[in-house]
Amino acid sequence: MSGIRSDGSTASYYELPARATELQHLISHRNMNAQIGEIFRACYRYGMASHSDMRRDAKKILFYAKAEVERLEGGAQSGANTNETRMDAGNDVVPDSPWVDWNGGTCPVPDKTRVVVSIKGGGIICGPARGFEWDIWSSESDIIAYRILEDA
Repeated sequence: MSGIRSDGSTASYYELPARATELQHLISHRNMNAQIGEIFRACYRYGMASHSDMRRDAKKILFYAKAEVERLEGGAQSGANTNETRMDAGNDVVPDSPWVDWNGGTCPVPDKTRVVVSIKGGGIICGPARGFEWDIWSSESDIIAYRILEDA
């Protein structure tokens, strides 16, 4: 992928697209995936939303940044189908581990249990249960289903 070179002054990649009036326009214009879009939103509203203080926003940014690094390094893949698990062969699903619909609440498994979650925005991400936000906040990052990868 070739990038735009900048001499250090304002570069064209900082210019806003015509008619962009909200963050979603920028996210769509830059074709951001679910993880990058959530990071962008959390950075922009950092500490401003009544449902999300600075600590929660910082944890959300960190969580989605780690998920994006894992995706780029060949770990969990983004996908919208909760009926299949799109991951590398090293992440074996516990036999007979069904997808469980999730409506929010306290983490349903021990903190160290590795799970794969399907998020409302269409991504499928794996990691330890303690790394996910299990409450429902009516956002694209809400968990809508989960499946156990490895028992703790």
